[in-house]
Amino acid sequence: MESWNLSLRQRKLLYIMQNQTSFITSTDLARQLQVSPRTIRSDISEINEKLEPFHTRIFSEKSKGYFFHSENPDILLKLNNIDNAFFTKEDRVRYLAFQLCLSDIPINIYDLEDEMFVSHTTLEHDLNELREKYVQAPPYIRLTQVRDELALEDDERKRRSMLNKLFHEDWNYNTRGNAYYGYQFLDEQVMSCVSQVVTHYLNLYSIRLEDPNRVMLDLAIAIMYLRVQSGHLVTPKAAASTDMAAWQAAMDIMDALQQKLNIRFPEAERVEIYTKIAGARLMDAQQLSFSTIGHYFDYETIQMANEYIRYLQDYDQIDVSDDEDFYITLLQYLRYLQMPEHIFNTQETTDLVRAQLYMESELAWQFQPIAKKHLGRMLASAELLYLALCISGALEYIYQNRPETKIRTVICCHLNLPAIWALKRKLLGSFGSYLNVTELLGINEKDTYDFSETELILTTARKRIPAPGPADVLYISPFLNVQDHNRIEDYITGKRIWRLIAPGLPPLSALLDSACWHEGITAAEPDALVALMCGDLIKDSLARRDFLEAIRQREHIASFVCQPGIAFVYGNVSDSPTRLSIATLKHHIVWNSYKIRVVIAAAISSREATLVFLLLDRIYRSHNLNETAKGIHTKDDVYSYIL
Repeated sequence: MESWNLSLRQRKLLYIMQNQTSFITSTDLARQLQVSPRTIRSDISEINEKLEPFHTRIFSEKSKGYFFHSENPDILLKLNNIDNAFFTKEDRVRYLAFQLCLSDIPINIYDLEDEMFVSHTTLEHDLNELREKYVQAPPYIRLTQVRDELALEDDERKRRSMLNKLFHEDWNYNTRGNAYYGYQFLDEQVMSCVSQVVTHYLNLYSIRLEDPNRVMLDLAIAIMYLRVQSGHLVTPKAAASTDMAAWQAAMDIMDALQQKLNIRFPEAERVEIYTKIAGARLMDAQQLSFSTIGHYFDYETIQMANEYIRYLQDYDQIDVSDDEDFYITLLQYLRYLQMPEHIFNTQETTDLVRAQLYMESELAWQFQPIAKKHLGRMLASAELLYLALCISGALEYIYQNRPETKIRTVICCHLNLPAIWALKRKLLGSFGSYLNVTELLGINEKDTYDFSETELILTTARKRIPAPGPADVLYISPFLNVQDHNRIEDYITGKRIWRLIAPGLPPLSALLDSACWHEGITAAEPDALVALMCGDLIKDSLARRDFLEAIRQREHIASFVCQPGIAFVYGNVSDSPTRLSIATLKHHIVWNSYKIRVVIAAAISSREATLVFLLLDRIYRSHNLNETAKGIHTKDDVYSYIL
């Protein structure tokens, strides 16, 4: 069973067949695996040869297709073994990390190639991915290679942290178990026992944890149990037990599990669990306020929060200094960042969230200088995402609680008063946080009403509104349909963005006129294309190298691309004017797994820094960016889209 010499495609085919509850045709299988039906038939024939000694087979039936059957249920466990499931690079990297974590001796590279049935080149690529995930990021464990052998740093804490991340990455919150590993390493009974004990004592001491941290704690204890069993102990580390509830909960959990699992946990192991509980517990929000934060947060955390709030106010004119709820949430977020082991759950569609919060993501990125100053490092992608979510809540507070930020709106409607009044109520129900409806007018009153204090006119009749002054006009249905909702929502988004943009910025038409253009070019790699365009933007070689390095660093942390169609790459320059470089591609390139057809690069003057919000809005506001980008081939197409 250990050496079947099946190709990765055949292994994936076998996996698909095992999970079928009914017949499946060769055409459907071919579509899933992107091969011909003839290849499927050939692969199944080879697989059946390997399965024959185990009384297991993929049967075929005319007009129905294929069906998997095994007379020996135990064979399913062996077939599902992780050794036989290297369908993707992610699968292989998990396996490599897992094997290296658990091995006490160096592992031979050629043995790994044979086990995983991959080439030397593929293994090297997978090892580079592993280094990015665990060596260059937490837990920052060293991976050494001496000749043909690989070994991880002999640091038990880092190895356990790596194991915890491995399990947590694919944890299924909708089932009891772990979707990927299925308790292959972690025994289900042990996990169940740990979970019950932890739940009891956390409730007993009124300790609340976020879901990711609760999973992390359960995994940490289960991993600890298995590692202690095999003689792998953490070195003692001093820890002041300042949180007495967390300390007592940790001691009770360890005592109870010692009895239930028939094992002894040394003092250093107990301290590990205390540290995790104390660091991850949620504070009692009812006890936190502007006047009490000094009792709960240290000076460094408060200083970081204050610096960021001042930065937002000075740089972006965003004043959140009176939002106590945001301040307390920000402090808890920053406190958590400083914990040795912290997990931000990003299992949901991360890029989709980023695409919806592109303004907030830019505001979050501006925290990086503060992070380097106080934390000694830059925030990672997941950490930035949660800061962006935090900022999105703060911006909502501004619009909901400051009447001066609401858009002064007049409704013009050709129906009777009850219909106009109902329309107003519907509008306020959906957009009351952003609109201040100041007047209800009949269409015939539009010629005599003074619109000078009005920002938005919503009218149900397509009659020209004469000289409305600064007001914008949107035509809507009297009954507010889905299209009306989308149109108003787009308008509000635009107004919110304009409030972030400083006056006196150069017009986009001027920037496009002075841009460097590349039409219909052929490019294979995003990095080479970015290097070319940075050369357009900055002529000085030393400054260009610094600018390009800053772009690459940001791309490495959180890719500029989080949706298909158009890539917008940008950075700040101190002394030069803002410049654009624009490329339309003859063929799309794959960038962060998305198909990109247009690239816009910008070197934005520090004096015009808020111009980035206008560019982000113009580039990414399209509801169907991917389809729109397919039609952008020339300079004129770009002008039309942006302007």
